This record gives sequence, structure tokens and C-alpha cells, in this order.
Amino acid sequence: LSAHGTRTGITGVAFSPDGTRVMAGDADMSAVKVWDLGPSGDAEWANLPAAGKPAAEFTPDGRRIVTTSPEGADPPYDAGRALTIWDLQTGESRTIGPATDFFRFFAFDVRPDGGSIALGGQSTPDLGGASAVRAWDTTTGKELFRIGHDLDVNEVAFSPDGEYLATASWDGTAKIVDRAGRVIQVLGEPGDGKFNFSDVAFSYDGRMVATAQAIYARRERVLIWDWARGELVLTIDADSDFDFPQVDFDPTGPRIVLTGSEGLAEVWDVESGERLAVLA
Repeated sequence: LSAHGTRTGITGVAFSPDGTRVMAGDADMSAVKVWDLGPSGDAEWANLPAAGKPAAEFTPDGRRIVTTSPEGADPPYDAGRALTIWDLQTGESRTIGPATDFFRFFAFDVRPDGGSIALGGQSTPDLGGASAVRAWDTTTGKELFRIGHDLDVNEVAFSPDGEYLATASWDGTAKIVDRAGRVIQVLGEPGDGKFNFSDVAFSYDGRMVATAQAIYARRERVLIWDWARGELVLTIDADSDFDFPQVDFDPTGPRIVLTGSEGLAEVWDVESGERLAVLA
């Protein structure tokens, strides 16, 4: 439990009769803090080591958390080389990786059925490389497939049904990959130095893909694709100045949220192309 109000030390703790709260007094006898231990309260469930970012993600069953492992991490590059899967009920952990060859990852995603993890990063010291995207089996740690991008891969995302994986690369392309690791679609213009994909996300029904672009001259936008046809269906130009834009779909309908470094979030309706809200 966080002890901001009891930094001088704790003297005495007590549970409430129903076990849903705990109370502690500080050594100066100037404050008493009560924590809500329920699922909606402010109690800390776990405190897990994670190196840099990406930091952590729940597995779909909610019982486990995948974190960037300090083992093999390279903090100056803000990237990971291994993953640790933690069981929140037993406290047991298992580490996958690091890869036997050069590989740093900047993003990972867990397949909806929890069976595999996809990672995106770089497989050469300076650029993305021929194996900048990889998938590992969560049970065995075995590598399932790898694909490449010319530049670093900033994000990877599974479709809601887990059948496809989308990648977002600094080279201005997003690739759609099937479960066998075959690239079945490429979105964007490779080699265009003005447009760099910083994020990617599938829509709630898996039919569309959103890519966030960080564009030189500090202009940012989101592209909405009918990925199966390879067609661009909507372009959203952000009014806010997002240095490294991130995008995600509403899991229940055709809306997206666009966020960036200024601390603002814009909510857009994908069907109408209308901006619905700006959140501070």
C-alpha cells in the first residue's frame, strides 16, 4: 500500500470487521489513512519489476501480467529483450527470451486467446531489419514466426479474433500478418520519409485498421483503412499538436481516441468523420 501520508513510519494497523478496509497510523500520530481493499479501491494488487517501456499488459484471462523483463534489458535504448509472465494469484513468474540473436523490442501485444505474444522493434543495431517483428508461444517460449520492416517497428496489435496481427513501422508502412506469419496486406507508402507510423489498432469488429502518423513539420493524422481491400477510407487531421500520436478504437463501436504528448485526447466518430470531444 502506498504510504504517502505515513512517511515517518507506521505504528499500528487494523482491518475493518468485514475485511474490506485497512487502517494505518503514522509514527508522528498526525494522520491515519484508510485503504479500500476491494476491486474498485486504491489498494495495490502487485508491484512488479519492469524495465523501461513497454511496461506491462494483462493476458486476456486477467490472471496474469506480461512485463518487460529487467533481464537482458538495455535502458538507454528504452527497449526490452525478454518478457516475464506473472501469475497474480500464485506470484509465480516465467521469463521468455531474450532472443539468441540481436533483437530489441519497443512494443508487444498478447493474442486474445493468450496463446502467443507478438513483439515489434529492431533486429539490427540501427534499423528495423528483416526480423523486426516476432511472435513467441506463451507456454513454450518458442518463436513462431518473424517478419521484417525497413525501419523500427513502434507498435503491434492483434485483431479481436486473434487471426491477424498489425504492425506499425517508422518506415511509413503497416503490415497485416496471419497466424502463420504470412504478410497478406501492406498499408501505406514504403520509403516516404514524411510519414512515419507511430501506432496501429484494429476496430472492434476487426474490419478496419487505424494507423497514427507522426508527420514532419509537426502535423499529425490518423488513417482509417479497410485493410482487406487495402483502401484508405478516412483521414483525420489532428487539431492538437501530438508529438508521437497514439490511437485506439472503442471496443464497442466505431469511435477512436487519439492521444499525444500534450496531455489531450480527441475522440472521433469513424463513420461520420466528426470530432466528438477533446479531453484535457
